[in-house]
Amino acid sequence: MESVWKNEESAAGRCINIDWLECYCLENYRLYPCNADFFRSKGWQVLERDYGTRQYNEMFSLLDQQGLPFIEVRRNPVAAHNEHSQIGIFSEYSCHLRLTNRYCYHNRAIELFTEFCHTYEYEIRRIFRLDLALDFECFDKGDDPHKFLLRYLAGRYSKINQSHWAGRGDDRWEGRDCNSISWGSLKSMVSTKFYNKTKELKEVKDKPYIRYAWLKCGLIDDFHKVLKRKDDGWYTPQIWRVEFSIRSSVKKWFAIELNGEA
Repeated sequence: MESVWKNEESAAGRCINIDWLECYCLENYRLYPCNADFFRSKGWQVLERDYGTRQYNEMFSLLDQQGLPFIEVRRNPVAAHNEHSQIGIFSEYSCHLRLTNRYCYHNRAIELFTEFCHTYEYEIRRIFRLDLALDFECFDKGDDPHKFLLRYLAGRYSKINQSHWAGRGDDRWEGRDCNSISWGSLKSMVSTKFYNKTKELKEVKDKPYIRYAWLKCGLIDDFHKVLKRKDDGWYTPQIWRVEFSIRSSVKKWFAIELNGEA
């Protein structure tokens, strides 16, 4: 795997990544329609889905040079507002663009996404969903995440905001265990999830680019076996994740300046 998949925060001792990036955009009227055939004419390899979504009639992915998904496009609104129809909340130029999960872990994720939008003259109207994730083996002061979660479920702590919660775990003869908990509802502008990422990669779906991010940040020492070295040998670290999922109108966002630039 190339060094471009390195995590930018590794030098700071943090494994921080984008895990989801999706924007609501408008196609440029001069290039419209930006459908699968349009991108094929531009030299892209396109993987079309036979069906769309509740909001869009078309859905397809643009593949990179290795044949892996890069950008997912949803377009052609089911109910569009245009000169021929006054029904619908979407413009006929409306679409959703999503950077695929693998590319979210690229160290130029935002640049690649914005460069794509600039090249094909998409107007980004708002961020539809942005997930930010922090992976770690233990808290800064050494507390074990699993024990912290069990103490929370036992009522040792209370959460003031996002008080609606849901948990997932296993029920065994020796007792019940929890490995994932989330706060916030589906309608929340910000929801939070705290869960065992090692367990998810092992039991649900392995993602090598996440393991590579762990390797570059020092969370593991063996990329293939997901092991970490200690004085008396090797062990399998349990990497936990705190993930914030942000869904809100751009009107509620504000610009942060760095060196005079937004």
